[in-house]
Amino acid sequence: MNDTKSLDETLELFAAGVDDVVRKSIHVREILARIQAIRGRAKGVSAGSVIGELRVFSDGRDPEVAGEVLPLPRRERRILEYW
Repeated sequence: MNDTKSLDETLELFAAGVDDVVRKSIHVREILARIQAIRGRAKGVSAGSVIGELRVFSDGRDPEVAGEVLPLPRRERRILEYW
């Protein structure tokens, strides 16, 4: 998030690898819509992250341990997704 409207600064951010730049103030619904759009583009691209026998998905599915689904509450699943 950026609170300045400098084109040069925005271009520097993109050159540094940033995917998107949004200006303050932004409504939380816009942020959620952007997240949904990014997730929609990413569906099917990845089978999840694998760490040993643990497979973590970023599409809302429960993780798997050695091929078995590990049911987690939403909060714990989201924490694991960002880990």
